[in-house]
Amino acid sequence: MKVTLLLAKASLFIFVLSSSMVAKAYHYGMAGCGIGSLVFQDQPGMIQIVAGTLNNLVIPQTSAITTGTSGCHDTSENMADVFFKTNKHAILQEMALGQGEALDGISKIYDCSAPESLNSALRKNYPDIVGESSPSSDELRYGIESVIRKNPMLLDSCKELA
Repeated sequence: MKVTLLLAKASLFIFVLSSSMVAKAYHYGMAGCGIGSLVFQDQPGMIQIVAGTLNNLVIPQTSAITTGTSGCHDTSENMADVFFKTNKHAILQEMALGQGEALDGISKIYDCSAPESLNSALRKNYPDIVGESSPSSDELRYGIESVIRKNPMLLDSCKELA
């Protein structure tokens, strides 16, 4: 009886916690999304071990990913944000060269059918995108999207921005 009552309370707590967090922006650290990310968010350090344990202890993280709950939302917008934040320095270097794996990733994110044309345009517009200082990942993304949107051929090629 006590176990059933405890499980019911835990389930109610998890439901209320996860449903109240739906409207907020999700920020998770190294532990990834899940219940641990709702509790500890992106706090740095050893707390991410606790968050990772909590992610798999209460509701398995794979279930949260599959159902899209507990901060595990897989949208192309979210994926693009993570990609630009993670690969900012590689993107900057490869834009100067006009080729590379990070630029290939950008082509895939925006579903571009002419990646060589995109790479060439990014190399040509590198000074305008980067400016005089290193842009933030959001500024870099905005600059790249602006280059695509200003070029009708690229805009037609890149289905995710059309």
